[in-house]
Amino acid sequence: MIQLLARGGYTMIPILFCSMVSLAVIIERAFSLRSGRVLPTPLLEELARSGRPLEELAGKVKNERGVLARVLADGLENRSAGMEQNREVLQASGKAAASRLERGLTLLEIVAVISPLLGLLGTVIGMVQVFDVISEIGAGHARALSGGISQALISTIAGLVVAIPALIAHSVYSRRVDKLLMGIEGAVSRLLLRLYPRGER
Repeated sequence: MIQLLARGGYTMIPILFCSMVSLAVIIERAFSLRSGRVLPTPLLEELARSGRPLEELAGKVKNERGVLARVLADGLENRSAGMEQNREVLQASGKAAASRLERGLTLLEIVAVISPLLGLLGTVIGMVQVFDVISEIGAGHARALSGGISQALISTIAGLVVAIPALIAHSVYSRRVDKLLMGIEGAVSRLLLRLYPRGER
């Protein structure tokens, strides 16, 4: 494996780095974007129970950790500010929650874009080596030409192998984030109904 990477040339170093970054982000986001972690069932069930004391909701929010709990905590803390002002607070908190959920997705997008370009760069370098050999000893020595051709193919394959999973993960996680944000927006709406049942301002 190490020999194969070495045959790919110097561009294999940044491609390997991109693969490590991509793998780390994919694993971390798989854990962080679980529905049960972002939208805990106890909080959603408590929000659905209209007419219950707010102290029970506040107690469950305090005991939970995660994106939704932070948003709800901001809404509960600013209850006295009135419905309109609290709505603005919750919107700002929702934007912060979106930023936390989308963390790392930009890295995946960058990896998906630059990995094939790095592979292409390795291809170009390999082909330059091939032409250098041809100019020195001619085109009739296949063994002498194989090093540059091998580098060109290996770097191209490596770039695509890194880019494709990163692109797939970015697409999957982006859709999951959108779905989770919709769930958070629904929870915020239910919280406002609990805090201001008569639409008081």
